[in-house]
This record gives sequence, C-alpha cells and structure tokens, in this order.
Amino acid sequence: MPAKFAGGAFRPKLSEDDPLSWLYLNPAIEGFEAASGYTFGVLRRTFRGRTNSAAEFCRLKAQPTPPAEKATAIPWPVTAEKIEVLLPTGADDRFLDPRLLVEEIDARSVESGQALLTYVTLGFPDVCRIHEAWEKTRAFVRSSFVRRRKLPVILVLHVPARAGSDGDVHCHLLISPRQMDGIGLRGFERRLCHDEGQAIIHAEWLDHVSNWEA
Repeated sequence: MPAKFAGGAFRPKLSEDDPLSWLYLNPAIEGFEAASGYTFGVLRRTFRGRTNSAAEFCRLKAQPTPPAEKATAIPWPVTAEKIEVLLPTGADDRFLDPRLLVEEIDARSVESGQALLTYVTLGFPDVCRIHEAWEKTRAFVRSSFVRRRKLPVILVLHVPARAGSDGDVHCHLLISPRQMDGIGLRGFERRLCHDEGQAIIHAEWLDHVSNWEA
C-alpha cells in the first residue's frame, strides 16, 4: 500500500508521466494545517531512486494536456493557460525563457545541495475571473520571493475547465531556492529547501491575501 499524505490522501506511485510522484509533498508538521488547495514540496536531485531534472518537471507543468506537436520540441509547446518567469533585479534577461532557466538550474546543481526547485500550488476555488488568480499570485511571487529573497520563479497557471474538468483554477510556483544575480545562481535559501518551508510560505501567502483583500 502506498504511503499517505498528511490528511489521508495516497501518495502517487512513482511514474514517469506524473511529476508529483517525483517529490515528497505536504510533509506532516505538528500544529500545521494548510488552507484547501495549498501544496508544498521540494524537487530534489534524487527521490525514491529516481534522478530528477528541473527542466523535465517544468516542461510537464507547462503541458498539463498533451501538445499537438512533439512535446519536447524547442521551444516547448505550452498548453498551460499562462507561464511566466519572474527574475530578481540584475539577473540575465535570457533566463526569462523558462526552459533556459531550468536547464541552468540543472547544470549548476551541486552535490551538497539536493534541492532543485521548491514547488508550491495555490488553488482558487472561488475565483470569478482567471486574471484575478493570476494577478494575486504574481504579486505575491514578486514580493515574497523575487524582491525580498532574490529568487527566480516560474509561475504557471492551470485552468482545468479548458480540458473539460471541474477542477479549481490554480497556480504552480516553481521557485529556485538559490538566489540569482548578474553572475548567476548563488547560495541557497535554506529554509525553503526543507519541510519548514511549507509553513513559512503558507503564512506569507495568507498575509498577502489578507492585505490584497483589505
């Protein structure tokens, strides 16, 4: 029987077609309870015997439904509603291309730092307009990660209704846990590479939503 998520959901069986099976999601933390639709995990270089790639993970998030053309073509065919890279001041503009950014993350990965990406999903069960979810999340990413922590982030918007599903609109955050400037990737934001990042990001998101709606 597969292991369970905190809250009772089953962890997915390791699958090449399911990127959520490549990382440990929603670590159980005493006293912590996330709002509905919030997911946290860290994509590590290796997990359950699998060698991971930030580029492969990102491509599958950019393609929630199979593209008409070859999935791995360059540039990637994108079937997500939106995808955008947000960069810290001073970072090289060429990394505004999500493929180039994640390929750089893979190329510069280090043995002593297993984390490739910090992964967060924010769900919007009550949103009335797609742009509302996008703008609220984009502002959060820019404030909490790009400006404050100097981390590059890939933001991906999924609208399940496009594929005939009644799932909620949601945004995926693919956060490099390494700071970036004109020289390139730097040191790690260590707290976002471990379980404690789950509660840290969740608290900052709730604070952002509260101020947004005030």
